[in-house]
Amino acid sequence: ILLPPAAAAVQAHGDQGRAGEVIYPAWSLCWPPGVPLILNMAEPVQFLQREGQVTIIYQRGMQIRKIYLNDEHPDEITPSWYGHSIGHYEGSDTLVIDTIAQDTRALTDRFGSPKSEAMRVVERYTISADRQSLNVEFEVEDPNMFTSPWFSHLTYVHPSSRPGYEPGGINRDDEAIQEAACAENNRDAAGGLFPIPMANRVDF
Repeated sequence: ILLPPAAAAVQAHGDQGRAGEVIYPAWSLCWPPGVPLILNMAEPVQFLQREGQVTIIYQRGMQIRKIYLNDEHPDEITPSWYGHSIGHYEGSDTLVIDTIAQDTRALTDRFGSPKSEAMRVVERYTISADRQSLNVEFEVEDPNMFTSPWFSHLTYVHPSSRPGYEPGGINRDDEAIQEAACAENNRDAAGGLFPIPMANRVDF
């Protein structure tokens, strides 16, 4: 479903990797990966609810998204990493988020698919009856990059439902978010490209 500009970008991305060149996507440089790629980062996430707004906190780089409830997109929007998101609840268990106006420096996926400012992502977060998992279904539409919309899904699982979970254990898996520092402008994201400086004599 890739249109020619997207197909060319994915081809170039793959050629670069096959040639052994280092690829520096947004997330390796500590830039926000945008939507939907943040959903593929497989790291903890936390939702904060208050009147009129849901804030999503991602462990990756301690990044946040603001979802404005029961609102509309403004007529003029300056693109940003996570774009402009509005949301509403359907029933008592589903949050629907509509996001537009994302910064095009972030990729759509790990294969190098680009995004244009016309991209629209609609996410549906549904909590399970036992409140131990959160299913996410999302639709991606970008008429400048794809011939048709495409869909995918994933599930966030509460730490307590994992095998061997111990509340307050040494790994602190009961904490939804842990401190995660990221060195901006990192040029050795994969590790091993540059030797670690080591002194050849002791200082004392």
